[in-house]
Amino acid sequence: MGNFDWYAFLQQWSEEWLQDSRFRAAAPAEVLASGWLGYPGATDAQIAAAEMRLGGVALPPSYRGFLRESNGWRNTSTFIRRVWSTEEIDWLAARNPHLVEIWTTTDTPDSWEKRALPACLQISDWGQSALYLLSPTGIGTDGEWEAAFFANWHPGAEVYRSFQALMEAEYASFCELRNLRDLGNLPARPQTWTLDQPDDG
Repeated sequence: MGNFDWYAFLQQWSEEWLQDSRFRAAAPAEVLASGWLGYPGATDAQIAAAEMRLGGVALPPSYRGFLRESNGWRNTSTFIRRVWSTEEIDWLAARNPHLVEIWTTTDTPDSWEKRALPACLQISDWGQSALYLLSPTGIGTDGEWEAAFFANWHPGAEVYRSFQALMEAEYASFCELRNLRDLGNLPARPQTWTLDQPDDG
């Protein structure tokens, strides 16, 4: 997993997004010029500062690899508007305590949500009532954290063994939706590109 080529993966995703004329119409000029939906990569100092701010955690390897290539990201799918930078990531319980309370006070026994949400790291904006989470309650021997796509409208989180696995699944879903010509569901206005969306969960 440490040899994953994030640049090639993300560049391909960028190119495929920008093939859609409706998406291109909302894209910032710098994205059209570069063909790149990301940002400059995070430095080791930026990653270390984020880990210290979060209480001295060690972020998972595949997520660190992603951040080194692009410190945040614009749209991954029609459901996620923006993946956060190292300066923005934060604990879900700090950003959305009501969400944690709702999912941990249910009578559902031994669900992933009940176990993991109180400790999850939020790494994206709320998109279409959906977000990306990393869970340090499920750490593999390779240092990878469980990663999840969580949506209010979905019956339970979709959980993967790593951030890389989550992104690969999201790319596959993006391709499926594109092939079904469902990208027409993108917002007509360029709110998709807003960099400072408030939490709306």
